[in-house]
Amino acid sequence: MLTEKSGEKDYKSSEDKTTTEKMTESLVTILFVFASWITGQYNLPGLNGNIATYFCAQQNIATETSNICGTVIDVKVSEDQKESAESVGITLIPARRKSSLDPQRHPPKLDWLLHHDIYYPSLGDLENVKYVVGHDSLTAEAAKDIRDSLFPDAELHLLKVHLPGVLVMFDKWDVNKYGQPELHRNVLTWISSRTGKDLKVYATVLDVYVTEAQRQDAEKAGITLIPARRAEHLDPEDDPINIRWLSFPDDYYPRLKDLPNIQNVIVKHTVN
Repeated sequence: MLTEKSGEKDYKSSEDKTTTEKMTESLVTILFVFASWITGQYNLPGLNGNIATYFCAQQNIATETSNICGTVIDVKVSEDQKESAESVGITLIPARRKSSLDPQRHPPKLDWLLHHDIYYPSLGDLENVKYVVGHDSLTAEAAKDIRDSLFPDAELHLLKVHLPGVLVMFDKWDVNKYGQPELHRNVLTWISSRTGKDLKVYATVLDVYVTEAQRQDAEKAGITLIPARRAEHLDPEDDPINIRWLSFPDDYYPRLKDLPNIQNVIVKHTVN
């Protein structure tokens, strides 16, 4: 490196660089385009140390020579989140919302990642980005655009990440429907306290049709309702809604076999 010093040219070899300078130059930056650090926040899979470690292992990258960053759609990262991420070597990059915008009317949204030039202007300051990693079904488009527009020489990878799933075999969402105990809105808290906090909860209902109001009400509690499916050739009068449907999931709930990463099944009712 050529430097000017008191009017004289001083040649400084690469061997004279400090250890810190050498390490900084050799760091490979990995950018994870995710929505959150806390898994389950906004009902979306979040980034965590296991995902980063798995990716680095797959790419044969040493984590100690990597600068690992991850986006979150929060505009402010809590101290707990920051410490949790940094403990596994990850730096979180929050969104930047204009101060003139009302937080109540402009809450964090996944679409912010698609407008990274507005909400994530600091991404352009990242150096030596070799990998941009997104979620295959949630942030794939945003990850591709970030790679194409900011880091065209980086490799794009899309990961399949699912929350640990819990299936609850219930009969209804609405109170007192069919004369059976309803699936209460606090069921997510009840389940989480027994099986873990970061979960995706699915729940069967005996209805063959779930109204939009029911669906939205359940989703507010972090629960996805799965209605029954009566065979088209069966007349509703000949095959009325029955609690015994839960005993024949292959016939009435074929969607269950496609649910990802189910780790627990909780049967609420005992069918005689």
